[in-house]
Amino acid sequence: MTRRIDAKMLQDRFPILSEVIGKSHADSTFQKLIASGLDWEALCHQAESDLRYLSRCLDIQPLKRAYAADLGNTKQIRQAVYEIYTAALLASVSNEIQLDVPTKEGKDCDFRIKI
Repeated sequence: MTRRIDAKMLQDRFPILSEVIGKSHADSTFQKLIASGLDWEALCHQAESDLRYLSRCLDIQPLKRAYAADLGNTKQIRQAVYEIYTAALLASVSNEIQLDVPTKEGKDCDFRIKI
């Protein structure tokens, strides 16, 4: 049995994560994550902490474009949290960070940093 946790409480506890996911989707995303059997609390804490750091370097819109879809997908959330962690780690030693940067081949790389 999955216990239902108040969405407002989770949005207050993880405000930047909620904003990146989209406040209108946050409730269902949190409930799916809790029901998934993953360690949702650890994933949310890690994502919130790293998104908080990245939000000092970037506006919220690039964070939303880069991560909202994967954070809202329980099959992709671990990968998204690790990518966010890596971006925050690299941002801590860089002068500039860009997310979802187009490359010469027409594909997007996850991020680009300038040291």
